[in-house]
Amino acid sequence: MTSNLVVNYDRKGLIIGSQRVLLFSASIHYPRCQPGDWQKLIQLAKEAGVNCIETYVFWNQHEKEKGVYDFSGRLDLFGFIQTIAQAGLYALLRIGPYICAETHYGGFPHWLRDIAGIEFRTQNEPFQRESSRWVRFLVEQLNNNRCFYSQGGPIIMVQLENEYKLIGNNYGEAGRNYLKWCSELAKDLRLPVPLFMCKGSIENVLETINDFYGHREIENHHREYPNQPAIWTECWTGWYDVWGSGHHIRPCKDLFYAVLRFFAQGGKGINYYMFYGGTNYEQLAMYLQTTSYDYDAPIDEYGRRTEKYFGLQYIHRQLERHFASLALSLEAPIAHSYENNYVWIYIWEKDDSSCVFLCNDHPTSTKRVQWNDQIYCLAPLSVQMMVGHHYLILNSDDLWVDDEFVQTKLEPISLKAVEWSWQCYKEEIPTTCVTNSASHLSTTTRIESQVPVEMLQYTGIATDYAWYIAHYQLGPQIEEWTRDEALEWIGGQVDLEAADYVQVYINGVYKTSSPLPLSEERFPNDWNETSAYPQLGFHQHMEFTHSETLKDSVFCISFLVSSLGMIKGDWQLDRGWNMKDERKGLFGIPKIVWKVRGKDSDYTIPLQLSSTFQFIPLWMQPPFHESHHNQNTLNVSVIERDMIGPRWYRATISLFTDKEQHSGLLLDCKGLWKGRIWWNKQDLGRYWLIPVSCVDSSSSSPIREIQSDETQRFYFIHKSMVYSVNELIIFEEWGGTLEYIDLLEIPYTNPMEPKPLDA
Repeated sequence: MTSNLVVNYDRKGLIIGSQRVLLFSASIHYPRCQPGDWQKLIQLAKEAGVNCIETYVFWNQHEKEKGVYDFSGRLDLFGFIQTIAQAGLYALLRIGPYICAETHYGGFPHWLRDIAGIEFRTQNEPFQRESSRWVRFLVEQLNNNRCFYSQGGPIIMVQLENEYKLIGNNYGEAGRNYLKWCSELAKDLRLPVPLFMCKGSIENVLETINDFYGHREIENHHREYPNQPAIWTECWTGWYDVWGSGHHIRPCKDLFYAVLRFFAQGGKGINYYMFYGGTNYEQLAMYLQTTSYDYDAPIDEYGRRTEKYFGLQYIHRQLERHFASLALSLEAPIAHSYENNYVWIYIWEKDDSSCVFLCNDHPTSTKRVQWNDQIYCLAPLSVQMMVGHHYLILNSDDLWVDDEFVQTKLEPISLKAVEWSWQCYKEEIPTTCVTNSASHLSTTTRIESQVPVEMLQYTGIATDYAWYIAHYQLGPQIEEWTRDEALEWIGGQVDLEAADYVQVYINGVYKTSSPLPLSEERFPNDWNETSAYPQLGFHQHMEFTHSETLKDSVFCISFLVSSLGMIKGDWQLDRGWNMKDERKGLFGIPKIVWKVRGKDSDYTIPLQLSSTFQFIPLWMQPPFHESHHNQNTLNVSVIERDMIGPRWYRATISLFTDKEQHSGLLLDCKGLWKGRIWWNKQDLGRYWLIPVSCVDSSSSSPIREIQSDETQRFYFIHKSMVYSVNELIIFEEWGGTLEYIDLLEIPYTNPMEPKPLDA
C-alpha cells in the first residue's frame, strides 16, 4: 500500500496520506434523514468549514429480522458514504456493534435478547458470535463498495464499541477481555484504517474524548496516551429531548467558547455531535426519546441553518487560515495561567507565524488580562484569538448573527388550501373472552397464563401495544360490610410493575393511567443523584375517583401497556442488570384496592385475582381498506368527545398548493394525546402531547430547557413525502379531538451571511 493511501497519527494530529489534517467533523445519521437530503446536508456542512462526516452504523435497522439485511432507502449506508466521497470529504464510521446514539436498544436488534445464554457487551460467546457475524458482514460490504481511504473511499477511521468506561467496572476482567476481543476482531478484519474508541480504550487504539468541554480532558489524555493527538469525537452541540421535558438547548456562546478553548489548549480534531440531528422515524428512538432529534444542532431538524451554523463557520475559517499549520507542526502551545488558573494564555508560535488565545474559564466573572502592553477584558467563559500577538480576529463572546437573516424559532405558516376527509375506527376494549372483543382481535395472538407474560417475546418491534386482561373480585369480608348498608364505590388504587405507559380500564371504561412524568432514570446510577424525578424502578402507583353504588363483586380489569422504545444502555436498568434483561409489559400481578363509603365510615377493600391473565397484542395494522365495513368504522362527526379509548383515524388530505415552495410540512397534533402517525404509509414515529414537567437547572451542564406547553407538538413531514392527495393515519390510544389538528408549512430560509461573520 502506497504511503499516500495510509492513515496514521501522532501527537501532532492525523496524517491522511501525505498530509497532516486538522479535523473538523460533522455528525449526520443517515437513517434520521431522507436520502434526497444527504447531498444538501453534507454540502452545508462543507460550506461551514467541515472536512469530515461522522455517522454510526445502525445494526438495529439493518437486521430487524435475523439474517435478513436491509440497506435500502434511508438505510443505504453505502450510498451515504458515496455521497460523502462525492463531496470530497472524509468519513468517520462508528460501526458498533454497540453505538448508544439515543437509538432503540443502543443499536442492537431486538431479537438479540432472546438468544439463549447471552450477556451483552462482555466476554460472552453468544454475544461475541452474533456481533462478530454482523461486523464481519458489514466490513465485507464496505470493502466490496471500496469505502475505505486505502481503496479511494472516504473512511479514514473506524470505531468499535462506544463509551465502554460507563459500564466497564460492572464486568471487571470479563469486560477487559471483551475490549481485547474487539481489538483482535479489528486486526482479524484487517481494517486498513486506524481504530478508535471513546471513553474506554485499549493498547494500540486511538482514545478520543466525549464531553461538553473537551479541553478539560486534554491534560489527562496526554498523560495516559502521550503519543496520541487529542481528538474530540463528541462535542455536544445541544442535547436530546425526552417525553416530559422541555426542548433542550445549548447556548451558542457556550459552544463557541468550548470549541475555541479546546483548540487553544492543543486539540487536533473535533466532531460535532450533532451537526444535523434529524428525525426518529419508525422505532429509531430509545426509551422515552422524542420523535424529534433536533438536538439544537447547527442545522435544525428541517434542514435550515441556525446561528450556531454561522458562528462555527466563522470559527472554522479563522482556525484554518491562522491556526491549522501551527497546530499540525507543534505538539502543544506555551501556556501561562493567571487568576487562580481561571485565565489562560496559549501561545502557538513557529518561525514568523503566531496565534495567541486568551481564555477566561470563570463561569460568572469577567477577567482583565494584560498582553503585549494592552489590557483585554475577557467575558465569562470566553476566548479571544489573536494573530501576530496583537491583531484580534475573533472573540467567542461577540460572535452573533442578525435575526433579520436567520430564523432560529419555528414560524410555520398554516396551509389554507387544504381539504380534509376523515374516518374513525374505534377499538373495542377487550374484556373477558374472544366473543366480547373487537372482531379484528378475535383472530389475533392470545396467550393465557397465571401471571402476565413479558411483552417483547411475543411482539418484538411489530407493535408498541398489548392488552393484559384479568378478573378481580372483592374479598369475602364485603358480605359483612354490606349486610346492613349500601356501599358507595368512590375510587380505587392500582399498584403495579410495568414498562412503560399503562392505561387501566374497568369493565371496559377508562379509569386511570401511569403517573407522569416518566423518568429516563428509573433506577439509581452513578450520575442521577440530583435528578428531579424519584427513581422508582418499574413501580407505578395510580389512583382514581368514582361515584357509583357498589353492586358488583367481580370486575374485568383491562390494562393497555405501551412501549416507549427500548433502553440504550445498562444504566437505564437496575444495578447489576445487563441489557439482555430489558423487558416490556406488566411484571407480576397488579394489586388493586377499592375505596368505598358506608353509612358511618370509609373502607378500603383489596381485590383478589380470580382468573388467569389474557395477553393480546394490539398490532399496528390500520383497519381501513376498500372492503372494510366493520361496525366500528364511524364518521368522525358522530364520535363523542368525552369517549375515551384507543381508536384509529384516517384522513384523505387534498393540497392545493405548490409543494416546491416549502421545506416540508408540520403536522400540528394539538387536541390529540399519544400514539403513532403514518403519512402516505410511511411511519413518522411516535407522538405524545405530554405536558412539560420541570426545568433542568443543573449547574454542571450548559444545557437548558426551553419551556413550552408540550414536549413536542409538531411532527415533521418531509417534502418528498407530500403529494397533491395524501393519506394520514393516526393511532390514538386515548381519544382526543380532531378540531385543532392542522398542517403547517415550513418556510425556506435564505439567509445572507451577516457582516460580523464575514471572513
